[in-house]
Amino acid sequence: MRIASLSLVALFGLSGSFCAFEGAIAPPIAQAYTSRVNITLDRQPNESFATLVRRAEAVARAAAQRSFDNDILVTEAAIIITGQNIGLSAPILTLQVSRQSWKNQPDTQRWSTYYPKSKELLRIDDPVPAVAASPSPAAGQRPEPTLGTGVIQSTLRWSTTDDLDLEITDPSGQRVFFQNKRVPSGGQLDVDSNAGCQNTISNPVENIFWPTTGAPPGNYVAKVNLYQRCGTRTGPVPFRLRLLVQGNTRELTGNVDDSNQIVSFPFSIAPAGSRTPGQSPTSPSTPAPATTPGRSPANRRSSPTPRPTAQPTAPTNSPPATRPGS
Repeated sequence: MRIASLSLVALFGLSGSFCAFEGAIAPPIAQAYTSRVNITLDRQPNESFATLVRRAEAVARAAAQRSFDNDILVTEAAIIITGQNIGLSAPILTLQVSRQSWKNQPDTQRWSTYYPKSKELLRIDDPVPAVAASPSPAAGQRPEPTLGTGVIQSTLRWSTTDDLDLEITDPSGQRVFFQNKRVPSGGQLDVDSNAGCQNTISNPVENIFWPTTGAPPGNYVAKVNLYQRCGTRTGPVPFRLRLLVQGNTRELTGNVDDSNQIVSFPFSIAPAGSRTPGQSPTSPSTPAPATTPGRSPANRRSSPTPRPTAQPTAPTNSPPATRPGS
């Protein structure tokens, strides 16, 4: 009887050890989850609320994409972007989207919830009291602001409430545009209109310039980009581009639409003392708009600027600036 009892105890002990061992090597169960990210953006000096919203959209888009790329178990991303200004904090937007929806349409604006009252909470763009009465402009229009000028000045004008963007790439590859308003070579964007389809006007203008202190020699590219439709649904948006380079002025025209969102105008500045402006094949007086591959000149405006005898540098087409989905 004693031997039998010991055998039974040994049997139970072995069984218990086997069960414990079997449980120890069982793999954990993988579970899907929502990735939650909170990001704070500090307002830059003199940054408008519309530009802050654009930065928030770009940051939220990158964070959502990173969440899905880094972990296959993430089925949904929830990104909260908070703005800060003069010690005040307020939410700018919340991006919440499933993996499948983001894969089908990676558009920040489509999946975001915005908080327009944050503009007041952050005390951004407080209205300036009127000093004196002045004649009222036409409905939806605003007096044109003072525009910076210098060695280079590129001024974009159009007549819709859509959000067009002006951009210039300098010889070092630095881009002057709404997310990068100043570059080391001296270029700066001083006027931006209809940004993010907020406070839209029907006589918008955008302006980029290099001051009279100079601009580096080399090849530049000015681009006009249909960033976002605000007042139109389809069809071309005509524009006028005034390009002043080293005292030479060109008045250029073109169209942007959903199939040809970016039009490029190359120009160049020759090294000091090497050539007289206007003689180089890439002279600033001879830029010409680029077209999307497959589009013929017949699709441009019916009365474009007469083509100069000298040929410009070959234009380049590039995707829109940091716009998620547009």
